[in-house]
Amino acid sequence: MANGAFVPGTGDLKSTDLINAFLELAMLTQTEERIALTNEAVVTANGLTVPDNIVISANFNTDIATVTIAALPVDISLVSGNIQIEAVDYLEPINAVVPTVNNALDVTGSDLTKTNKVQALLELAQLIQVDEEVAGLNNLTLSINTDNRTASINAVFSGVPQVNASGHIEFIADNYLA
Repeated sequence: MANGAFVPGTGDLKSTDLINAFLELAMLTQTEERIALTNEAVVTANGLTVPDNIVISANFNTDIATVTIAALPVDISLVSGNIQIEAVDYLEPINAVVPTVNNALDVTGSDLTKTNKVQALLELAQLIQVDEEVAGLNNLTLSINTDNRTASINAVFSGVPQVNASGHIEFIADNYLA
């Protein structure tokens, strides 16, 4: 039964529904991309490319947040006769040269099994897809291009922009899977 519930455990994620957990993890991953960008000289001097895979936008006039990941690199393998698709942790080699880029994700006690941000992001998208299929909804699309070895994720979530008790602006997505 689709209900959009998510157990964050005692690790890095705090959201208790799949939609907000996805937005939270997308923001955390995009933050690491931005840290890599501020260290572009070090990244490129080591023969690496500064990633710019995740685009997040929020429109406070329409109460919509979007996440677009156009070409997430993936590994595709055959395990016990089943096709397995896993995101490539493109932040890991950057972490080796810019230690402030933190690709790790503590998932202690959570519904996630992947322990880095990039792979966990694809895992969350897959969990949302399962619940959306049961509920007959399609706010998040996930497409795999086996030829290019990439995944694309496009998500559109409605929600409530607000100012929290600390005075910070936040966007709380509606758990449309509940």
